[in-house]
Amino acid sequence: MGYQSSYTNVVRFLAQLRLPVGERPSVYRDRGNAHRPLTPRHVAILFVRRPDTLTTEEAQEIARLCQADPTMARIYALTQDFVTMAHERQGERLDAWVAAASASESTDLRRFAAGLLLDKAAVQAGLTLEWSNGQTEGHINRLKTVKRQMYGRAGFGLLRQRVLNGA
Repeated sequence: MGYQSSYTNVVRFLAQLRLPVGERPSVYRDRGNAHRPLTPRHVAILFVRRPDTLTTEEAQEIARLCQADPTMARIYALTQDFVTMAHERQGERLDAWVAAASASESTDLRRFAAGLLLDKAAVQAGLTLEWSNGQTEGHINRLKTVKRQMYGRAGFGLLRQRVLNGA
């Protein structure tokens, strides 16, 4: 039916729902009243989204996180600065951002900044130039998908036939 996760995850979830209500973890209780704990992935997704696309609940979660921990507030500010730099193609600010991220308390942010420096010229070009290879990557992804569907049982001739007939 299009479910992307595994059978095991469904079984694990249903096992929790079969427990009596008092024995269930708080995540599976009345979702209208219970506050689900934030996962690191959810926080990362919230931090990289633009503030104008957030719902009021999401904006409140970010505000609550930033008020609870000043380190989180600085991480949020650095993350939003990088998102702005990427969206508005302000690659000339990269050096200052990397310096600020390298001085941050977050090891993950420092590691990300160090990774950007490994190929600084490419990152600088990606943040500055208007050119993109997104269209090319889309065609390569489509070709690889068709090739995987054939499970390696066919040669170049059949691959060529399927790609040309698919278009």
